Amino acid sequence: MKRTKKLQKVCELGLEAIPPFNFKYTVYKPSHFPTKLEDFDEQTGRFYRTFRLSQRKLIGLRMSDLGEVEKKPGIFVEVYSNTPLSEGEIDNLGNHVSRSFGLKEDVEAFYRRIPKTDPLQSPIANLRGMRNNSFENRQKQFSLNISYPFVKFYNDYFITSFCPFRVI
Repeated sequence: MKRTKKLQKVCELGLEAIPPFNFKYTVYKPSHFPTKLEDFDEQTGRFYRTFRLSQRKLIGLRMSDLGEVEKKPGIFVEVYSNTPLSEGEIDNLGNHVSRSFGLKEDVEAFYRRIPKTDPLQSPIANLRGMRNNSFENRQKQFSLNISYPFVKFYNDYFITSFCPFRVI
C-alpha cells in the first residue's frame, strides 16, 4: 500500500495577525508530543502541517513568518493539494488557519496588565506575541470534556494570575 502522495502547489495566503505576534512560538510547541502530521524546521523557521479536507483531498501547508515576506505580523501559507481546490475551500482553509493560530486575538491587553515589577516580566517578554493554539477545530476542542477544562484553566490562569487583581 502506497502511503506517499504527490501534492501540487495550489496557492499562497498572507494571513495577517493583530500585533504583537511571534510566529515561532505560536506554531511551534516543543513540549507537545510530535506527530507525523506536523513538523517545525528549526533551520528554516518553517512549519509544515498535513491533513485531509475529505477522504480523497489531502492538504499540505508550508507556513512561515509573514513578517519575512511582507513585513507584517502573521503567517505566510503555501497551500499544496493532491486535487484542485475551490475558492470556497481556499477561503475556509485560510479562515481555519487564522482561527487555529489565534491571528485575530488581541493579546496586547494581557501584556498591559502585567506590572512592570512582576518577576515574570522577563520570561513573558521573551515569549511576547505567542498565542494559545490548536490546529484542530476549536469547536470540537470545546465539545470534548477532557480538553475544555484545560483550555478554560489556561485562559483563566493566564488572563488573571499575572495581574494584581482577579477578573471573575
